[in-house]
Amino acid sequence: MIFDLIDYSNNEIQTEITEVQNQILNKKNKMNNLLGYLDQRGNSNYSELISEIENFDIRINKLIKRKEDLIEMQNSEKELVSSNREFTLLNSELNELDSNIVNIEGRKKEINLSIVSNEYLLSDYQSEMNDIKATGEINYKLVIDKHILTCPLCNSEVENKLHNERTSKSTTTNFNRILKAIDNKVKMVHEVLDSSNTELEELEIELNNNLRKKEILELALQEFSKDIKVPYLPQINSINININTLEKDREILVESKRVFNKVSEFKKIIEDDESTLNTLKHKLSNTEGKRKEI
Repeated sequence: MIFDLIDYSNNEIQTEITEVQNQILNKKNKMNNLLGYLDQRGNSNYSELISEIENFDIRINKLIKRKEDLIEMQNSEKELVSSNREFTLLNSELNELDSNIVNIEGRKKEINLSIVSNEYLLSDYQSEMNDIKATGEINYKLVIDKHILTCPLCNSEVENKLHNERTSKSTTTNFNRILKAIDNKVKMVHEVLDSSNTELEELEIELNNNLRKKEILELALQEFSKDIKVPYLPQINSINININTLEKDREILVESKRVFNKVSEFKKIIEDDESTLNTLKHKLSNTEGKRKEI
């Protein structure tokens, strides 16, 4: 009876060990996929990446300062500012649209990265579920060895049916629990993917609306500029183009920085899971030691 209890406890611990090992493997696979993404972008060195982002910040801030100086010089000519107020408003609205477009495109990149990551995770879960189902079917078909015990009263040999029934019931329960947990994770990932795809569709609609507005504004500005002359306008527009270009390039680097942060999260989770795994292995070793002592 004591052996049965110890064996049952060992089965429970071994099941937990398998779950934690699978979690570690899944996280490592996801982390390696993200590291591969960074390699493809040529941003595998975190220090260099941060240095490049800071360099872009310096260049952008210098351009913004130059632009502000030009605007201040332009605004000092009150009559010109007053007469060209409509042009200034149109140009300001166009700059705001450009900024919105950059933000939308950046958000789309974030969501696409999240979708790729979750699709990898979903594939891992489905593979894990198939493996566990296959293992469960094999265990179900195996014939459990009949343990022969000797009756202490009559010295006759009897079959240990209690052990067989308990082991079968415990195994079935463990497999069902594991399968249910994985199924819940799969459902959760599907929900996240559905939500991400819905947000992508909404962002695409918003992006197209902004692009249409931008096209209309650019045509209006072209017509308006035929009739007026604005000092410093070519310089300001040139600076705006440079700023937008730098911000797009900077956003690519910032995206890689986010990936690095995600990698760090996975490393921390893996470390915690490995600590849990070591604890479970030590616990299993202790119960096996007790069994030998008995």
